[in-house]
Amino acid sequence: MTELRKLNFEKLISVGVPDITTYTYDEYKKHGYEHTPINGYCTSCEEKECNISKDDDSYKLTNISHGAHSSDFFRALKVMPNTSTWHHDPILFVYETPSLDYGIYKDVTHKGYKKRPSKDWYWIYKDQEDVAYSECFRGGEYGRFILSAIQTFKLANVYMTNLVKCGLNNEKGKFKGLSSYRDETNNNKLLFRVLGKRNFNTKTKSYFCYGY
Repeated sequence: MTELRKLNFEKLISVGVPDITTYTYDEYKKHGYEHTPINGYCTSCEEKECNISKDDDSYKLTNISHGAHSSDFFRALKVMPNTSTWHHDPILFVYETPSLDYGIYKDVTHKGYKKRPSKDWYWIYKDQEDVAYSECFRGGEYGRFILSAIQTFKLANVYMTNLVKCGLNNEKGKFKGLSSYRDETNNNKLLFRVLGKRNFNTKTKSYFCYGY
């Protein structure tokens, strides 16, 4: 969990907390349901000059997401569930990329670059209600679908993330999917490179992948 905290709130989006291991949904809630202050984010692709779409220079890596663990979802519920008898094998739910801005990002300049990290707790956003199958088992549901799966199948160790953490957006807010990412971008930002062998993926028992 320490590595995931560092990945999400230090390496991808820096929330300026002295001890990132203590940063939880509870702290986010205390700050009015907002990551604050956001004082940095990953600029690896910008520094390697592979942050532009391969088929349209007006699209750049802009909207930045982060992952969420089942324990984050639990803290967003009114009552945290007792998961002692639940399944604890690591399970990974993978989506593609951030897409449109539904009011969750904010403009932040860092190292001379202008990008839009998520100010909201990605995938969760606000306090959650208990949900289970068949609720939210449909297209167009993201975090609520994962929460429903977690509670339906009693999954205590789920991680949810985008395959590539930054979305390709233009100034009008439109986006392009994975087929428009440069190979150098994918090689630099793909999930397994970002997570690394020390983290979640090496012990994962099941992977569930979703696309547009």
